[in-house]
Amino acid sequence: MPGRSEKEIIGELFGFPITGKDRTELNLLHPDGKMRVSEMRVADTQWECPAYIASVYLKSRGRYH
Repeated sequence: MPGRSEKEIIGELFGFPITGKDRTELNLLHPDGKMRVSEMRVADTQWECPAYIASVYLKSRGRYH
């Protein structure tokens, strides 16, 4: 998740549904206390069982950081 280290997110509940949509816009609370608009992309994969890969990008003025 943007603004957080691996140690802060591994093993934590994600809190957003993983949908079959190509892109989903999210409002995420960052460690600085501000809400930021992000975009999540999801892809199906196989890893010992069916699974999903979710990538989250911070959006700013229509561009990715």
